[in-house]
Amino acid sequence: MRITAIITGGGIGKRFQEDVPKQFHTLPRRKTNEPIIVWTARQFHQCASVTDIVLCVPFEYIPETKRLIRRFKIKKVISVIAGGQSRRDSVRNALWSLAQNPPDAVLIHDAVRPFIDSDLISRIIDRLDRYTAVVPVIEPNDTIRRKGKRLSLGRLEDRNNLLMIQTPQAFKWRTIKQILPKWNQNKTATDDASIAIEHGIKVGYVDGSPNNFKITSKDDLLLARAFAKAMAEKK
Repeated sequence: MRITAIITGGGIGKRFQEDVPKQFHTLPRRKTNEPIIVWTARQFHQCASVTDIVLCVPFEYIPETKRLIRRFKIKKVISVIAGGQSRRDSVRNALWSLAQNPPDAVLIHDAVRPFIDSDLISRIIDRLDRYTAVVPVIEPNDTIRRKGKRLSLGRLEDRNNLLMIQTPQAFKWRTIKQILPKWNQNKTATDDASIAIEHGIKVGYVDGSPNNFKITSKDDLLLARAFAKAMAEKK
């Protein structure tokens, strides 16, 4: 079974407020530092269940990304393609790039979730035996309320009925092929599972991991560096 991981790092990270996109900032790994996108790709490279990898990056970063992949020997990468204006566009570009020689299934993952591990990846793939689409989830620990008016708190939500969605999000190719022509119709969807559900696809889930967090802000980057350093010191 051929499983292709699509790693989406096509954004320039406007909220990050840096000249360099956040996926090209570095994390410590033993005696060197690795760009986040390389760190993330390595996690899939080391997973035996993953056959190959497609990287989505800003067009101007394609040469640099290819250089990094050669330098750090991420040999499962089969292509580096240009991302789009949004994550949704980047995923669509990657999926179309596979259409001529499609895999059996794809895993779509945020480049800025570098602490995904092989166990979680494998559990997601295994669940594809039961569902045609699968996502990892975690349950919220904090009290959750809706926004009220004028910075006030609104209605209390029952967190026992809520799930926080992570990536990678897995899809059998025959499933994602059905909705690919309509991929960009919903401009408000924030993840791939939302698009699938909108088109009537039942999405299963597995328990995710708190470590599989997304680096969105500079504070997240500080946390990721501390976490990476602690991981390196354990080895």
